[in-house]
Amino acid sequence: MKAQISKFEGVGPFWVYTLFLVAIGYGAIKTTGILSVMFWIVFVFIGIINFFQIIQLVNRFSAPWKGLYHPIMVRYSGIAGGLIARQGAPVDRMLASYMLVKSIYPAMTDDEVEAFVEEAFVSMEKFHDRDLIKEEVIKTNKYIDNKIEKFLDQMHEAIKKSIKVNDSPLPQWVAAEIIEKEVGKKEKGKFLFAYFTGAVN
Repeated sequence: MKAQISKFEGVGPFWVYTLFLVAIGYGAIKTTGILSVMFWIVFVFIGIINFFQIIQLVNRFSAPWKGLYHPIMVRYSGIAGGLIARQGAPVDRMLASYMLVKSIYPAMTDDEVEAFVEEAFVSMEKFHDRDLIKEEVIKTNKYIDNKIEKFLDQMHEAIKKSIKVNDSPLPQWVAAEIIEKEVGKKEKGKFLFAYFTGAVN
């Protein structure tokens, strides 16, 4: 089953803004006086919004994992925000992750969703993707020889500590599992490496 999520999620009505920008620009050119000035002010305002939308979309289309991760986290933020509004903080990450997967794969049964989230949790807790991340670390040439293992050990320790204080990166790991399911293990490895090096922009 295909993930029910779009690269455009959370970007806003891009085509509406674009068409509106064209129409306003045309109006600004064709009119004169105060009306033209008003058209230009609106044109600049809509143009700024449109510009940031384009930046977001260029980023999302720049790598397969980015086209999934960013929309997934936009949706997760909405789910988490809803839970906080109803139940208060902190958010139940397991429940929010369950709701996230169910929203992306609505055809999954409850048992399948539960198994998917549980698999993501175990993968995170046991650091099953260590070798996958290691491949990406080696490609960057930033860490060599024994430094690679030290870097990976630090990652695993950070995960274990976060689980103890109920602040684990479970949503990100669920996203990683979705990325693997949709675009393959290599993209999952690229995403996890980017996540741990603070490059998920």
